[in-house]
Amino acid sequence: MKKNGFTLIELLAVIAVLAIILLIAVPNILAIVNSAKDSIYVKNEQLLKQSAINYYAVNFMATPSQIGEVNIVRYNTLISGSYISDIKDPKNASTTCDGYVLVTKTSNTDFNYTPYIKCGTNYQTTNYEVSTALTSVEVLAIAGGGSGGSHKDVGTATGAGGGGAGGLVFNASYAVTDATPINVTIGAGGIRPQAEAGTNGSNTIFGTITAIGGGGGGARNSNPNNGGSGGGVGYVATTGGTGTAGQGFAGGNGGSIFGGAGGGGAGAAGTNATVDTGAAGGVGLYYGDRFGTSYGELGWFAAGGGGGSRTASALPGSLGGNGGAGDGGASDQGGQDALTNTGSGGGGSSGGGYYGGNGASGIVLIRYLGIPKATGGFITSYNGYTIHAFLNGTSQFIPLSL
Repeated sequence: MKKNGFTLIELLAVIAVLAIILLIAVPNILAIVNSAKDSIYVKNEQLLKQSAINYYAVNFMATPSQIGEVNIVRYNTLISGSYISDIKDPKNASTTCDGYVLVTKTSNTDFNYTPYIKCGTNYQTTNYEVSTALTSVEVLAIAGGGSGGSHKDVGTATGAGGGGAGGLVFNASYAVTDATPINVTIGAGGIRPQAEAGTNGSNTIFGTITAIGGGGGGARNSNPNNGGSGGGVGYVATTGGTGTAGQGFAGGNGGSIFGGAGGGGAGAAGTNATVDTGAAGGVGLYYGDRFGTSYGELGWFAAGGGGGSRTASALPGSLGGNGGAGDGGASDQGGQDALTNTGSGGGGSSGGGYYGGNGASGIVLIRYLGIPKATGGFITSYNGYTIHAFLNGTSQFIPLSL
């Protein structure tokens, strides 16, 4: 009679076969699962990259301003701004990943976004550790302003244009590396002209940032100069000096033999020349909410100078734009010097043996949250931030533990 079921030997054989199948299948299954989790890391890198693109679309002032310059945006910044949600480690759900995105300006219109993620000990983007010392600071770099134009001939009815402001570059997220010095050069203002044309201010440099010096003002026999902001016109019917895109505006146009045009400012173009009086310089830009009122004119920076009036009238020249610009001089006085460390332009002078005003020297201001964590410059605090101010010459900013 045949019995139902399996014998012990048959059961052992079945178990052995299943064990062999498991030994073969389980590693493959685990490999598939791990591969799927690894692909999640890559997808999270791309998610981080897209969140940075969205962040810079809103915070466009934080994008690099110079070709080759690199900025950084941290994962925590993207989280706090709701540009991305928490990224969890797919291999350990209790671990939250960290990261950042490096943003490099590759052309005048293009940027390269490189994401980096670290998820505990399970995953990190290649070269992540190399870049962990990178952080970002705010930088305001202002070049020297141009000097005002000067018409020296006594008894001749001509005006002279004001000097243009030095170029202004603000970067809200400039990448720096701990212990790596960054060279800082402060541009000098244009020197009071001994001829009719004003002289340009010189450039200010911070690492890869270059702010262009302001253009000198023109006069009867000289056209205005181009620069970070353009110089104003005096006497001749021509256009004011041009500014550098993103750094400053053009100087005012000429057309009146009796008045000088205003120099261009960091915030607006200079005013066109008018009869009998100098025209106003372009206004500066206000950064007192970030860097306080210790520098410039209550926190204003880089305004254009005013033009001079005609010689015959002895009328006063017009005011420079807000931000420490020099006023234009009348026939019996020189143009006013611009306020030091603002990058503002000097006022023009219409003649009588006097000269245009000197342009102002530039400045570099650096800001980061908390107590001092770097050396270099004149260090102050403002609203919980540390401010490094570089006021003259050439020196270094050295991040220590940012």
